[in-house]
Amino acid sequence: ARAPGRRGAWRVASLNLENYFITRGGRGAPTAASFRAQQRRLVAALTALDADVLALQEIENRPAAVRRLVAALNRSLPGARHYRSAAAGRDRGGAVLRNALLYRPSRFSVERVVLDQDRTHNRAPVAARLRDARGRRAWVVSVHFKSRGGCPAEGDVDRGAGCWARRRTRQARALSVWLHGLAGGDRALVLGDFNTYPGEPPLRVLAGGRRLQALAVRHIPPGQRYSYVYRGRAGLLDHALATPGLAESVRGVRLWHINADEPPVAAGRGPWRSSDHDPLLVDLFPPR
Repeated sequence: ARAPGRRGAWRVASLNLENYFITRGGRGAPTAASFRAQQRRLVAALTALDADVLALQEIENRPAAVRRLVAALNRSLPGARHYRSAAAGRDRGGAVLRNALLYRPSRFSVERVVLDQDRTHNRAPVAARLRDARGRRAWVVSVHFKSRGGCPAEGDVDRGAGCWARRRTRQARALSVWLHGLAGGDRALVLGDFNTYPGEPPLRVLAGGRRLQALAVRHIPPGQRYSYVYRGRAGLLDHALATPGLAESVRGVRLWHINADEPPVAAGRGPWRSSDHDPLLVDLFPPR
């Protein structure tokens, strides 16, 4: 099943790629053959989304990994639908993973690219201000907050909101300040894996003062509002948030349930179980 058409809107999609690594022996696919299978599934999912902008998480922190993914995507697409990476070569320090933003140069020019280098982020959020041929502009930001797993022996342990909950709240505060300085009252769409369920402090921080509005809560019915299954329980860890002016231009938000519902053994040649997170899609018509 394909995701629905965008009918002239900007389509922005977000997906955690579940450790897309081009090197072997650590995280990611353990063999060259399993990597090729992983890449085939991801390409199938990403091409079917037919998004103009892709906010991606859990890519190996090497520019070559982003280039490999873009090349694989473009081989499967006609030239008018090719992707290019924003900030592919930017230094990301010693982190294991990086966030990425891919866009279609046939539709957009990139006016500015910025990384949030606050030390509380283990994976720097990346933002690009995009402009289309009609002069419509908006910031798009790819975010991946600290995992809920891997608890320390003491300190930021699980107190009911997963490990590292305090760290994620600090990340939300830092991101909120950074976005306000970056975009001010400008239009911004923030997407990614926040490792945070609705109602937990990080999302409350980001929504404080109505700076950002959670789009899934507004547009997706409760029964469909999940992107991840953990120990048999479904929940929403992946979010799209927009500044108020941009939120009013949103025409549709959808979680495409091709991964969370599927066991790992369902992985094949199509998009099914291409990751452990479901992709999130936003269709919008930014004002000029």
